[in-house]
Amino acid sequence: MDDTAQFAGDLNVPRFADRVRFERDPAMRVSGHRLLLEEEDKLGRGVERLGNVQRHISESSRRIARQKALIAKLIAQRR
Repeated sequence: MDDTAQFAGDLNVPRFADRVRFERDPAMRVSGHRLLLEEEDKLGRGVERLGNVQRHISESSRRIARQKALIAKLIAQRR
């Protein structure tokens, strides 16, 4: 898969997931679920893709920890 298709797929998956999560119309929800599955199949579920996801989760966890520390520091300074 080329970089452009990978980039487009990375953008589409969250969009389709939101459609499935928030759509009230059952027919639209089924359509969104189908699109989500098709997009995930295009991206593949290989080891490289899982490694990228794991790295993203790890980086996100570090950012969240830094933000929580900053919030705690600001709260402590306010007292």
